[in-house]
Amino acid sequence: ARGPMLKYKGKYRKRMKTNENKKRSIYRVTKSSMESDLLELVDGIILGDAPSKDALQKMEQFLLAHQANTDDMYLACECYARYMQALAWLVLGQGERSDSHLSRLGFRFRLSRNVFHITESETKRCVTNLENHNVESMRKTRGQKRKYNASFNPLSKARAIENAVSLPLLQTLQAGFRSGSAFWTEHKYEEAGSGFFSYIYNLKDPPGTAIEEVIQNLYCKATQLEPELMKGVSKCEWWAHRRSCDSMWSAGAHQLHFDTDERTFESASSISLRHPKVSSILYLSEQGPLCPTLLTDKVGGTGSLGTQGLLAWPRCNRYVLFPGNLLHGVIPTVRKHPIEKTENTHATGDTNNAEIDGARVTLILAWWSEDIKPESTADRIGPCQSVPKGTGKTWPLLFPKLGEDMQSRPDIKFGTAFTKIQPLWEPISTDDNPDKEDRYNSLVLSEHIPPLRFFAFTQSEFEKTYKQVCVSVNWD
Repeated sequence: ARGPMLKYKGKYRKRMKTNENKKRSIYRVTKSSMESDLLELVDGIILGDAPSKDALQKMEQFLLAHQANTDDMYLACECYARYMQALAWLVLGQGERSDSHLSRLGFRFRLSRNVFHITESETKRCVTNLENHNVESMRKTRGQKRKYNASFNPLSKARAIENAVSLPLLQTLQAGFRSGSAFWTEHKYEEAGSGFFSYIYNLKDPPGTAIEEVIQNLYCKATQLEPELMKGVSKCEWWAHRRSCDSMWSAGAHQLHFDTDERTFESASSISLRHPKVSSILYLSEQGPLCPTLLTDKVGGTGSLGTQGLLAWPRCNRYVLFPGNLLHGVIPTVRKHPIEKTENTHATGDTNNAEIDGARVTLILAWWSEDIKPESTADRIGPCQSVPKGTGKTWPLLFPKLGEDMQSRPDIKFGTAFTKIQPLWEPISTDDNPDKEDRYNSLVLSEHIPPLRFFAFTQSEFEKTYKQVCVSVNWD
């Protein structure tokens, strides 16, 4: 979670539980068997490799049979059920059936159905960038200055690099981020209510861990690829995510958000949002559902939802970078990877290794040109920390420095990683539901639906979200 989304994440995760099979349910305690029965039906939808049409039909019948129930507790469960049912229908390509539920909740816009249900032929028509022409033709030639136009779509600067890091570095990261490692347990990553955490690395410092060697390596490649975009970068904020994909088709999903300095939201009532100059993702696994990263042309403060998007397809050892002020997230899907796995172990690592165990694992790097100072408190898990030394934390030992030459500049292999999405958002028809959201007037809907932000009430949805946390927001 990033920015004010933390507010929703905390409330949401406290209402979730994870049993030994990693099954999830929104409420720990319900008032009656009716709510329990409804939530069991939700589990029937979200658990498994794909949404079950039989389970969806059963839920439709249940909601119809209990449409006269106006108890607030039941309505809260119904809101959650309708949201997840709408998402499931979208993943299955049934946009009309999804809209029926979304309009009842009061939503007026949703991400395009092509975001959730890309056909096989469309995924194979991936492009290098938004203009669908070779990156090499865009790079400045010797003796010429490359000109940037401020009116360019910011998505045109998104890039992908294949075989981004060396095999030894890749395998070290895969081992360190394996399931149950000290990195996840010492950060309490799987515990309900755990907050966002990240670390700051100054590029002027020599690398002390394999992660910092990766940062130096990717900094050299990113600077070589996009010198003007990376100009002025001096520090890197990094964090990691591990999304299990073995028990729920939507487990890899991550809410739409902006990358920001998270500490801004801890105490200030009037803030100026700071974004990294460049955001980037290194994919470390290629298992389970595809779950692409959605990059949008939406920037904060514009009062609109955006018009275009790019789906960045995960592939082991693929590195994707894009302007740091763009709205982005991870989309749930039942699709498998459209590109067959390569036999080149430099690209995939050891696919037979137990370290790659069916999770969507990513290392995220945010490149800052502004002065962003790390926190040095050892007793706190939070954003922008210094890597702990001599504090009893053992996770840094999982990433020993390998001593690779960071000054080498190997050839860059550009990735055809993106699928263009336009339009990005589609209006939701309300003709079939004249009662609209009136049924839920007694509820604060944002407290009873997942904070994924794949659907919107208004064009200024994301500006409104930040104002719910801060009295005044200035968008830099």
